[in-house]
Amino acid sequence: MRFALDADAIETILRALQPYSYGWRHELPVSYRFFGQSIALSIETRSIPGDDPAPAPTQTELTLARLVLAGLPEVVSRAEQEYRAYNDEFPEFAEKTREPRLWICREFQETDGPDRWALTSGISDAPDWTIFVEFGD
Repeated sequence: MRFALDADAIETILRALQPYSYGWRHELPVSYRFFGQSIALSIETRSIPGDDPAPAPTQTELTLARLVLAGLPEVVSRAEQEYRAYNDEFPEFAEKTREPRLWICREFQETDGPDRWALTSGISDAPDWTIFVEFGD
């Protein structure tokens, strides 16, 4: 059974975010998995990677991350259900998930609204393929 993260655990995760080429990222506690794969929180603050440090997450992005993390057990359960339904004809895809992440993307928030985010997952034998389970208005 997955338990909800409390406010202290959420703040620990947000403080642990590390820069990467597109923004900020951190692996979630091991008890949170998507089809057995560890999940990362990724806040993408730029759409084009660079060598210089990525822009810091905004307060809006951090607030959304807090809301997502607070409901993490339900998020993972819903995402797994939708992923299974989407891949109904290919149930083996659930065993091939790769690098799942909670994805908050500044570029998409600017076009689709500040509440938009997704749980994304690649497929191990299709490295250019990503499936998105979208959330938000």
